[in-house]
Amino acid sequence: MKWNSFKRPGIAGTVTDREIGLITPEVLHAVDLIEVRVDLLSDRSDENLVKLLEELSQKGKPLIVTVRSVEEGSPVNLDDAERLKLYEAASFHATVLDTEIHADIFHEVYVIARDKNRLLIGSYHNFDITPPEDDLIRIVERGYSYGANIVKVATRINRPEDMRTLAGLCVRFSLNGIVVVGMGEGALPSRVFFPMIGSLFSFGSIGEPKAPG
Repeated sequence: MKWNSFKRPGIAGTVTDREIGLITPEVLHAVDLIEVRVDLLSDRSDENLVKLLEELSQKGKPLIVTVRSVEEGSPVNLDDAERLKLYEAASFHATVLDTEIHADIFHEVYVIARDKNRLLIGSYHNFDITPPEDDLIRIVERGYSYGANIVKVATRINRPEDMRTLAGLCVRFSLNGIVVVGMGEGALPSRVFFPMIGSLFSFGSIGEPKAPG
C-alpha cells in the first residue's frame, strides 16, 4: 500500500486488546484504518500480540501499529530494546508502523518497515503547545529525510493562531503524506477540518480515550 492510496479524508480508530469486542460491524463501517496501541496492551507478549494482530487483520482494514514512547505520551515506560522487539513481532501483520521522529530507534524501525515493505509514520507530539510554524516545518522535513512515508504532527491547540499554524501545515505538505492532529479542549473542530485540507486521516478512540483531545 502507498500512502496516497488511503481514502481521504479518513478515520483511524485506536484500540488495545481490551476493546476488541467493541469493534462491531457499525464501528468497522465508520473507520478506515485501525491503530493498535501496543504500548497500552494488557499483555505485550509476542504470542498475544501476534494473536491480536491476526484477529484484527481479518477485519479488512489497514493496521497501524504504534509502540508509543513515554517521552511522547505513553503512560508505559518501555525501553528501546522492548519497543524494537514489539515492532519486529508486529511487522508481519501491520500495514503501517508508527514511531517518533526524535526516537533513538527511528532508524531501526525504518529498517524493519523497509524490509517488510510496510509504510512508516514518523511522529511528533507536543502536549503543551503548538510550536512556531518554522519549527514544525523543520520537524516534518526531518521526518521525510529520515525515511518516513508519512509524517504525523500532534500538538496542543491553546489559541486560534495554533489552529491556523496546523492548518497551514496540512496545506503545505498535503502532497507529501501528512497527518495533523490538534489536541486539547479547543481542538475538536480540527479533527473534522484538517482531513479536508490535506491531512490523510484523523484519529478517534474505540472505547476509552488513548490521548488528549
